[in-house]
Amino acid sequence: MAQQYEPLQFAVDKILPHGLFILAGSGKIGKSWLSLDLCVNVATGGSQWDFHATQGDALYLALEDNYSRLQDRLNKMIADSINLSNLNLTTASFGINSGLLEQAHNFLAAHPNTKTHRY
Repeated sequence: MAQQYEPLQFAVDKILPHGLFILAGSGKIGKSWLSLDLCVNVATGGSQWDFHATQGDALYLALEDNYSRLQDRLNKMIADSINLSNLNLTTASFGINSGLLEQAHNFLAAHPNTKTHRY
């Protein structure tokens, strides 16, 4: 009981605390659109459903997409009119047992303004 804990921090107020999460649901209901929108809002300091996002670097692992499709989605989100320099996109990564954690650590080291909680 003597352990002191830092208050929970949010990348998007009240709906996206810092940390690692899995977004699951039925196919074709908009999980990748929501994920990309959340990343864009964090990267730009925008808001998601009227909840403020703390601006910082964001990494979107679009492992089922290609860059052309991501560009098309960003254009549909009117992302060409905003600064996306804090948004990092990739369509490939190492597997969990073959380097993903090292890849994530390297990204965090190279992008210290990433909105995540480090343990």
